[in-house]
Amino acid sequence: GFAQPQHIQLDEISPGILHATGGSHHSMVVEMEDHLIVVGTPLYEERSVAVIKGLEERFTEKPIRYAVVTHFHMDHSGGVRAYAAKGATILGHESIVPFLETVLASEHTFRPDSLQNASDADPSVQGVSDPLELTDGTRTVEIHHVANEHAAGMLIAYVGDARTAFVSDLYSPGRPVDAENVNALAFYRAITAAELDVRQVVGG
Repeated sequence: GFAQPQHIQLDEISPGILHATGGSHHSMVVEMEDHLIVVGTPLYEERSVAVIKGLEERFTEKPIRYAVVTHFHMDHSGGVRAYAAKGATILGHESIVPFLETVLASEHTFRPDSLQNASDADPSVQGVSDPLELTDGTRTVEIHHVANEHAAGMLIAYVGDARTAFVSDLYSPGRPVDAENVNALAFYRAITAAELDVRQVVGG
């Protein structure tokens, strides 16, 4: 899929919250006072570069400060290097920090990507264990771990003022869910245990 044209659609689903779609895998973008938070770094370099370009055109004065990796599976972490090249701090569950550090430190000389070409980049990885709060004093984004059977170190994001949660793979909004879906149940248990008032679910 590297050579495929990337279609990026940025839909505002709540004030200051965008759903970056247009392909098979999606991200959520949260606008803060002076920066952006991107939740979900899927697929590969070209996808992330296209999303970043769309955000830079829309938010000319707000850099991406954090990029949240929901889980280590390739189709959800493959675009992380492009965000590191832009100086974003990469957030992942503490159990996948070694994996993320290896990915960001690796040489990409066969098909040089944006991180390989960013001579001044100094990738930063922050592990998430307990719920992490990212706030600008007005809006708070909470990052929570979800114990599940799909992937170790799974993270979801919750924006309290918009009562909106972002989840990848455990549940896909709009699709039917049966009582035997253990991953959807894990997501449900996590948001209820954390007493999150979720009124809208955004899918990765």
